Amino acid sequence: MVVDIGPDIAPGGRLRVGMLMAQTPERFDDLEAALAWARAANPRYTEAMLRHRVTHGTRPADGGLVWKYDRAIRDAVRSGQWRDPVDLWPLWNGIACPTLIVRGAESDVLAAETAKRMVATNSHARLVDVNGAGHTVPGDQPAAFRRLLIEFLGA
Repeated sequence: MVVDIGPDIAPGGRLRVGMLMAQTPERFDDLEAALAWARAANPRYTEAMLRHRVTHGTRPADGGLVWKYDRAIRDAVRSGQWRDPVDLWPLWNGIACPTLIVRGAESDVLAAETAKRMVATNSHARLVDVNGAGHTVPGDQPAAFRRLLIEFLGA
């Protein structure tokens, strides 16, 4: 499964994610402060889903919480150096196993045109758009995502 990402990232999504990363606080005093900040960026998430994401995406430090992620990515975003390092289309075209592309119908990261090109250039791929979801499909529409995952894996 490929979830709302492709060989090209739509410019609007790249800008939004970059701005979000650049403006994200490094540290929160407590879990409630981190949850309040994350709620603004993830309005569709259930309370349980948001709590899970924030709890597992942070770690204790300096009497508060800090995010778990590669700081080099954030530094690249802040410096304006966040670019596609390589052309990923040849790698995409080389995938030879059944592949389900799950796209949030309201995504600003995986453009509809890119998703269609992915299907057109790789005969092993099929595409499903999930209504009511943006880039974070599993968090925006967890039941729909779970159904797709179970169906695709044949579980």
